[in-house]
Amino acid sequence: MSKPKNIAEQIEELQRDTEKLKDYQKLLEKALKIEFGAGRNEIEKALQKGTGTVSDFERKICQFFSLNSVEDRSQFLATICSDSTRNFFEKRRENPEE
Repeated sequence: MSKPKNIAEQIEELQRDTEKLKDYQKLLEKALKIEFGAGRNEIEKALQKGTGTVSDFERKICQFFSLNSVEDRSQFLATICSDSTRNFFEKRRENPEE
């Protein structure tokens, strides 16, 4: 059996563990910035908003069509991203006068 640690040994062990955790936290922050171009705080804020980063184009589309919820946006995409819409657009691209 191992001998019980005294308070000083326990404190030293906790300090070593804390330093390791700080190092891991720094590595995670670097990895997030490399992989996603944003740090932990920025990613958390985007997740809390529920929208992530929204382009100006997407914001204007949502405003124009009054797409206020995630469900509204997904229904809009299901309507727009259909074969009939694509066919209509391709015909208009080929013959703009029609």
